[in-house]
Amino acid sequence: MKEIVVEYLKKHTRSLSVLYNWAPDEKILLDRFGIDVSKCGTALEQNVLLKNELAKNIQLNRSKENKVNVANYIIKDWGGIRRFGRGEEVVTRFSDIEFSGSLPDVKFDFQVISSWSKYLSIIAPDWACIYDARVAYSLNVINYISGSKHKIFPVPSGRNSRINLFDIESLLLIAKVQEIDDGSPKEIKKKHFIGEDKVYKQYIKLIREVHEDLWESTDPVQYTEMLLFAIADTFAYNDLLKFCIKID
Repeated sequence: MKEIVVEYLKKHTRSLSVLYNWAPDEKILLDRFGIDVSKCGTALEQNVLLKNELAKNIQLNRSKENKVNVANYIIKDWGGIRRFGRGEEVVTRFSDIEFSGSLPDVKFDFQVISSWSKYLSIIAPDWACIYDARVAYSLNVINYISGSKHKIFPVPSGRNSRINLFDIESLLLIAKVQEIDDGSPKEIKKKHFIGEDKVYKQYIKLIREVHEDLWESTDPVQYTEMLLFAIADTFAYNDLLKFCIKID
């Protein structure tokens, strides 16, 4: 799948600083962590800086209380998942892989992946990226408009009206299901979807491969994730709409 993702994204890489326009709340960052992002020129630069500084914050203060504060901030305040209340659980779960240099051989559950992957991107910046509805949607759209040859990335629940309008998982499934398929929903899902217990590792490996073709080695690996996030309800949505109209 690497090739089609690289081909689709390469025309947007130079626009990342414009496309990624979600600026963090400067006052919260300054008040809670003493992090000043006001001098950064773009929202992209602000977000890269805040993640770097939050990682340093944890390295300097390894107390569970501090880690939970960071987890709650990046998931609830920065990430917008207001009802999240499992910061301590997430911190404990990933304590053994903090600041690991490469993807470790551990299991990653799909449950609340949009939440815990945000914290993981702080404590394992060398390889960890956020997996949420937007990035999964963009990857599935790229797959769909490129021939639906690859397995489907399961999409976590999301609130974006554009993304929710077109059920990209169902569109891909319709394109992929064959007469020889067993009619069992469980078997169909097993055949055509990436397993929920495997998806995060496959996603990270794909991001790394794409990153090597799109960016300089000194650029954060999260750039590809941020680009997938940014184009979800713009370019990916519009290209999916055009593709569906063309089919019709």
